[in-house]
Amino acid sequence: MWYNNDHNLQFRLFSMPIDDLIYGFLMIAMTIIGYEIVASKMGLVTGSTPGAQQLQNGDR
Repeated sequence: MWYNNDHNLQFRLFSMPIDDLIYGFLMIAMTIIGYEIVASKMGLVTGSTPGAQQLQNGDR
């Protein structure tokens, strides 16, 4: 893919413009955050890792 340097920040990481990397990261992060919010309201996400409840109760 060819990028026109007149239409980006002209700073590249490897060969990708940094603004494309930031945009892609934000799209993925917003999707994950949105899922976590909806899932927590529906009770689908407990926020704990497997075995964490046992450690909190003192069971080992």
